[in-house]
Amino acid sequence: MSNCLMRILLTTHAYPPRSCGGAENYCRQLACALSDRGHEVRVLSAAIAPRRAVVEERVDGLRCTFVEKPFDPHEQVFARADDEAAAAVDQLLESFCPQLVHINHLGHLTLDLPRRAARAGAAVVATLHDHWLHCPTSHLLQYGRRRCSGPGLWKCARCTRWSFTRIEPTPPNASLPMRLGRAILRRIAAFWELPEGALRLRERCSRVADALTEIDRLICPSRHLLEFSRRCGAPEAKLVFLRHGLPPSVFASSGDRRTATEEPHASPPPRAEAADGRRPIRFGFIGSFNAVKGIEVLLRAFDGLEGVELILYGRDPDNRLAPFAHLLAQGHVSHRGFLTEDRKREALAELDCLVVPSTCYENSPLVIQEAFAAGVPVLASNIGGMAELVRPGEGGWQFAVGDWRDLRRWVERLRDRPELIDAGRRTIPPVPTLAEHVAAVELIYAEVLAARSAGAIARSCPVPASCRPSQSVRTMS
Repeated sequence: MSNCLMRILLTTHAYPPRSCGGAENYCRQLACALSDRGHEVRVLSAAIAPRRAVVEERVDGLRCTFVEKPFDPHEQVFARADDEAAAAVDQLLESFCPQLVHINHLGHLTLDLPRRAARAGAAVVATLHDHWLHCPTSHLLQYGRRRCSGPGLWKCARCTRWSFTRIEPTPPNASLPMRLGRAILRRIAAFWELPEGALRLRERCSRVADALTEIDRLICPSRHLLEFSRRCGAPEAKLVFLRHGLPPSVFASSGDRRTATEEPHASPPPRAEAADGRRPIRFGFIGSFNAVKGIEVLLRAFDGLEGVELILYGRDPDNRLAPFAHLLAQGHVSHRGFLTEDRKREALAELDCLVVPSTCYENSPLVIQEAFAAGVPVLASNIGGMAELVRPGEGGWQFAVGDWRDLRRWVERLRDRPELIDAGRRTIPPVPTLAEHVAAVELIYAEVLAARSAGAIARSCPVPASCRPSQSVRTMS
C-alpha cells in the first residue's frame, strides 16, 4: 500500500458495465486497485444514452458519475465543446476536491477537462489508449482504409469529411446513375465543406495543445504510441512509457499452484491437450467485429481450411459475419458471442493460438497480454503495438498486415507443424501484474504532486519535436 494516500478522480469516455472495451476495463481495474490500496477514488465517465442526464451509480463499490448523452459523431471527431459535460466536471471537482485527476480518455467529455482540473488545484495525469488526441478518427486510417503516418490539416479534413458532409451516404444497392450523381455532388460539396472541416480541425488542434499544456504526465502503454505522440508535438519531458499490468485472475496457474502474485513471471504450465496433431489446432479471436480489427481478413484466411478450428468471441452489431455464413456452416468456425471478463481465462485455456489481425496500428492490445498470461501464443499483424508485443521467436509470430493469404500461410504452417505451438508457449515473455503496474502509477502520482507543490512542473509546451534535438524518453517498465 502506498504511504501517500490520495483523493483520485479517474475520468474516461466509457466505463463498465455500460461499455467493456480494453481502455474501459483498464480504467475499472485501476480504480478498484487504487481503492484497495487505500486511496479515495471516484470515477467520471461519459455514457451513450437516448437523453442527456447526469447520474450517479455504484460500480464495484465505487461512486461513479455518468454524463449520459446521445452519440454525436461531430463531437467525437471535432471534440467540440460540451457545456453540460463541462458543468458536470466542475461540479465534481468542487464537491470531491481531488488531489489528482487521472484522465483515461477525453472523448465525449470535454477537451478542457485538464485545464479545469488544474484550475481546481489538482495534478493531472493522462494515459493514452489510442491516437485520438492527434487523429480525429482514432485509428490512423485514411478514409477508414489506408494507414496514415500522422496528422495534417487538409489531409485530416478530407479524411473526416464523411462526418460533416451534407450529402447522404450512397446505399449499397444504389443504381449506377445514383452512384454517379452522389459522386458528382460530393465533388461539388467539397468546395465548401473542406474549408469548413479544416476550420473545425484547426480549432480542435488548438484545444488539444491547450490540454497537453495542463497535463503533467502522459503515460504511454506502448513505445509506438509514445513515439507517435512525440512526433505530433506532445511535450517530451512529460512522456512516460509504462506497460499495462493484469490482475491475478488472468494468469495461468503454475504447476505447484502458486498464485500469479507470488510468482507473476513463472513459465506457463503445459496445456492439458498439447497441440500434437491428434486434433485440430484451435485458433481464437477476441474483440470487436469491425473492419479495423481485421475480422474480414481473418475469415477469408480460414475459408475452406481443414485441420483447424476458429472460435470467435465478440458482438456483431453490424452483421459482419453475414457474408461469411458459409464458414459457420462448414463447422470449423464458430461464434460464441460476447466474452465477459469472468470467462476470459477459461476461454483462453481452450485455445492453441490467439489471432490479432487488426489493420490499424493499435496501441498495446490488452488481449495479447491476456493471452500471454494464460500461456497462449499469438499470431498478430506486423505493425504498431501488436508487433511490439509479439516479436518473432518471443511468444508468437507476425504476418503481413491486411494480407489474408499470408495469414492463411501461417495458419497452415502452425497446423502442419504443431511443435511450433509448443515452442511459442515456451518463449512467451513476462507479463507485468496489475499490482506492479499500479505501484508504478503511484510513483508517477507522487512525483507530479511533489513537483506541483514545488512549482517545478512546466506549464507550457516546448517547440514542436521536429524543431528540436531528440532527447531520451523516461521509461518505467
